[in-house]
Amino acid sequence: MGTMQLLEKCLKGLKCLKGEKTRDRRPITFKELACLHRALRPQFTDSIDNVMLWAAFTLAFFGFLRCSEFTCNSPFDPEYHLSRTGIIFYPNILKAEHFDVIIKRSKTDPFRRGCRLTIGSSLNEFCPVRAMKNYLLQTPSIPESRPLFQFESGAPLTRATLTSHLRSLLQQQGLDETLYASHSFRIGAATAAGSAGLPTWLIKTLGRWSSDCYERYIRTPRDVLVSVTSKLIANTNQKV
Repeated sequence: MGTMQLLEKCLKGLKCLKGEKTRDRRPITFKELACLHRALRPQFTDSIDNVMLWAAFTLAFFGFLRCSEFTCNSPFDPEYHLSRTGIIFYPNILKAEHFDVIIKRSKTDPFRRGCRLTIGSSLNEFCPVRAMKNYLLQTPSIPESRPLFQFESGAPLTRATLTSHLRSLLQQQGLDETLYASHSFRIGAATAAGSAGLPTWLIKTLGRWSSDCYERYIRTPRDVLVSVTSKLIANTNQKV
């Protein structure tokens, strides 16, 4: 190992021990989701980009996803990135009550075992199942060899473009866009789950957090996972 490589590793170690100052990011809550929905108007627009962004936003939130798990920040690799084959509707796309997301690799999965997440439906505008179904039905020409989320131009949704569009849309709605970033969806999902009274073990399971690792061995019934979306929505009916 060269001197510079050794120095770099030492600096990284010191940063981990001391901790780096990070800018606080505001969570995307149902208030912000409502603003994004008003700006995108996915149920009325002719813009596939708007429909795609809304599907990505709702998946990020209700799936407690890390940005790297649903965006494409390097040349597309079907063994790593999310594609259309990673979305499975039940019982089918036309009568979908929920869908599964196949995450092939993530930050806390160094051995690439992958994981399967279940996203339930709701009866209001925030429904992630309806958002995903509408996007896929309107873009049947996108091949499986492409990222799941891509613009009409063919460009994939990246962390940078996600953050750029997110901030632009929030700014249009009169919010301080500088307070938000791609990770705001995951922070917001955890915040909403806590407010909804979901048990700690379930929140950790949904977010796949590594702390208290023993709780990850709890086998969560599918009906519990399917009900999560409705429980989060029900807690905000009087707030939005």
